[in-house]
Amino acid sequence: MKKTRNLSLIYTLLTVLCWSTAATAIKITLFYLEPLLGVFFATLFSLFALAILVSFQKKWYIVGELVRKNMGRYLLLGFLNPFFYYLVLFFAYDLSWAQEAMSLNYTWSIFLTLFSVWILHQKLKLAEIVAIFLSFIGVLILTSQGKLSISAITHPQGILLALGSALIWATYWILNMKWGKDALCSLFIQFGMGTILLFVLCLLTGAFQISIPIKGLLGSMYVGLFEMSIPFYFWFLALQSAKKTVQPANLIFLSPLLSFVFIAIILREKILASSVIGFVFILVGIILQSRSSVTKSN
Repeated sequence: MKKTRNLSLIYTLLTVLCWSTAATAIKITLFYLEPLLGVFFATLFSLFALAILVSFQKKWYIVGELVRKNMGRYLLLGFLNPFFYYLVLFFAYDLSWAQEAMSLNYTWSIFLTLFSVWILHQKLKLAEIVAIFLSFIGVLILTSQGKLSISAITHPQGILLALGSALIWATYWILNMKWGKDALCSLFIQFGMGTILLFVLCLLTGAFQISIPIKGLLGSMYVGLFEMSIPFYFWFLALQSAKKTVQPANLIFLSPLLSFVFIAIILREKILASSVIGFVFILVGIILQSRSSVTKSN
């Protein structure tokens, strides 16, 4: 039992480390590639990594069965993630500071709570109402640099896209939980669908007609491996090894805090006090919401 707990901790910390560098890696990639090409190459590298994992586990027969039985569903899931979600997220990073896009992307769990009210007709508990209120106060503090005014929002297009990415991810999460079967194989199929959609879009927009810097490719490779594919596999293993899923879920909140450190050191982006305060509000809201959800499910 102790060995299993240790494995869960190792996998969780590896996931945290991977995801904490994602914001910095995406921003660096966008120094060299436009968002569409960045997403395409990152998705392509991610697909290769997932194919290796599927081969290692000898699960190609599961992939075949899932595609044969649920082609339409996986096409929709692949459209949502990686195609739509990462396109919106990359454009959000392109049009705003890394600290803003990263923080706002974490509001997806709050959108998930709102969806549960709208779609599943669940009643909001007091803790969830407080969580939503705190999170959106945090969003306003962060985006307005502490001025608490919508007119003071610094990067409105980037902010809307970052919140949009959270909304897309919440939608994807609900559908994936409902339709997804084998986690690894489902992810591989979705990324296969997403890669095809991105390739077609690149052809239609003439994105391949420009020269592609090697630094951009290396950046997208890092994002594909350590944001899109490998950490999801580590996270799946952490949940499998954990005695309670709450344990790795609590540790995953270290990821955005470490992201601030990498953003400051590597990108040399000045971390504003309003960004930290705003994110603390968002994080407290997310923690309140997640604990309320655990209590509700029990």
